[in-house]
Amino acid sequence: MYFKAMPSLIRPNYFNGQLLTQADFQLEQDYLIARSRRHNLIAHGIGIAKGLVVSTVPKGTPPAVVVSPGAAIDPAGNEIELDQPRELIITAPGRAFCVVIRQVERPINPVPARTADGVAFTQIEEDCEIALLADGLVAGGDLVLARFVKIRAGWRRDPKVKQRRLR
Repeated sequence: MYFKAMPSLIRPNYFNGQLLTQADFQLEQDYLIARSRRHNLIAHGIGIAKGLVVSTVPKGTPPAVVVSPGAAIDPAGNEIELDQPRELIITAPGRAFCVVIRQVERPINPVPARTADGVAFTQIEEDCEIALLADGLVAGGDLVLARFVKIRAGWRRDPKVKQRRLR
């Protein structure tokens, strides 16, 4: 297996009497996140830890896929967890599409602040999203769960695309 060297990590070194700024705390957060991602990639790899099974909705309803709850590690080393099944209506205009999962971060808890727009967010929520992407639109941070191809009767799962499981 090919091993890609990762950059060195930098963390703060605290001492008594030190003046701490937002940049010091941000450096510590960045260090801990990068260290966790590096551990995930080296120790576990990229793929599905459990669940995240993709199935189609039975005929008689709008064509849709359902992704079951589960957990995975994406290509960046982020831990992703889907806690509830998600159903997505198939609106792909092409002949094939991929079902992908990706980590998303959203700033939450706005408070007044001395910023250009007068607001800052005190927390970041980590979540995931499921997307149906046409062939060729899968980005480097997306974890492909399945690929479907158009057939006369609807959509068929592409057997050549296997779910990537953690080692």
